Amino acid sequence: MVVAGIVANTELERLIVQDPLIETAPSLNGVKDLILPTSTYFGVGLCNGSEHPQLSIGLPIDVLSMILLSELLGQRKYILIADTHAKTNGFSDEDVAETALKQMNILTHLIDNLGLNNWEMMLASDIDTSPSYTAIFNSFEEHNLYFKREITDMMWFFREKDVHLKVGWALNGSRNTDEVSFDRKFKDVFGATISFIYTISGRTFNPKKIRASPYFCESSETRILLNSDENVQAKIDYALDTFGEDAVNCYKNLLKGIVRLYETVVELIGKMPIEQKVQYVLNRCTK
Repeated sequence: MVVAGIVANTELERLIVQDPLIETAPSLNGVKDLILPTSTYFGVGLCNGSEHPQLSIGLPIDVLSMILLSELLGQRKYILIADTHAKTNGFSDEDVAETALKQMNILTHLIDNLGLNNWEMMLASDIDTSPSYTAIFNSFEEHNLYFKREITDMMWFFREKDVHLKVGWALNGSRNTDEVSFDRKFKDVFGATISFIYTISGRTFNPKKIRASPYFCESSETRILLNSDENVQAKIDYALDTFGEDAVNCYKNLLKGIVRLYETVVELIGKMPIEQKVQYVLNRCTK
């Protein structure tokens, strides 16, 4: 049962098991101590964690899975743009600031266009020099600076914003490339202070890298982006010619899940092919 955007506690486990956008096993484990309703947050990374990191060149539509799930479960919802975190990978302040501003503008526009309420967005650089953040940061040892900031973020949101649920994404079978690795470290440091729920990973059209972060894009040809001039049918047709049907079908399965959640949280769209439904959602988000 959904009441005023909040899933009743008795329905949470069923949602996790049945919704194809949710990574079942880590989510069931991550919310076993959760009491709803609660406030939520998720972070938006600006770079990848590869051996040769790069800044994101756009925001994929895949991030809607995290936004819509947060809207469904949360009272107050927060997004943290991880600009300071990106600087730990050696990017210039100017490049990071430009990327962060673009992502914030897209997300702010999207939230306004969908009529979502009780959302707040902030930059990591706006909170990580505060005394409360610094005190948490200095209270534990962690040699990996990116991990240290992720762990500090979680505790800061718990203490300062009364957040009890972090929405993340999980890559089934991975231990180091998704957000489960951050959250596992957090539990090692602070215990089961907050709960965690995970969407499945994002998708790309590239068969060599089908799964990816929902909020990071390294190639505009392989993702559907939250751009006002994005043509969903044209991009899928191009992907069919370039990458083949299997890769496209994998991405379309994710898109079907996003549309179903959109229709649960925002509005019913009506009967039409999935390509048209996605274009409708995209237009609504970016108009």
